[in-house]
Amino acid sequence: MSFRHLRMALVGSVALGVCACGPGHDYEMAPVRGAVTVDGQPLSGGRLMFAPVSGGGVKAGKPGFADVGADGTYVVSTYGSNDGAVVANHWVTILSTGSDAAKQQLRGASRVQFPRQQTVAAGQENVIDIALTTDDIRRFGEGAD
Repeated sequence: MSFRHLRMALVGSVALGVCACGPGHDYEMAPVRGAVTVDGQPLSGGRLMFAPVSGGGVKAGKPGFADVGADGTYVVSTYGSNDGAVVANHWVTILSTGSDAAKQQLRGASRVQFPRQQTVAAGQENVIDIALTTDDIRRFGEGAD
């Protein structure tokens, strides 16, 4: 093998290595699950967005999403199914894209941002329960009654 071919093979290997890291490996991930309640009752549908907060850098990481089940439970997916969220502090937003019952529970709000940041910690399964009140929805919801 000539030096030119060896160099091309090396450059190709390095490029492949960079591609193999891909976006799924740019940030440390950890599993996240939990339940959402409104006034102590399970939210019956909807969607959550876990948006990482930048720690002073330009990129904070990709947001994760979770569908809320009829029983209020959820599991976050970011790069793949149920892979969790980026290890960081997050703003959690409830998107009212679920059932009519969920829209009623959210008092017509198209979205509600949970008022406190949530931490996704490394090396563990993170159970993050989101407990909202009607007052929280009035204060932090967009388009709420």
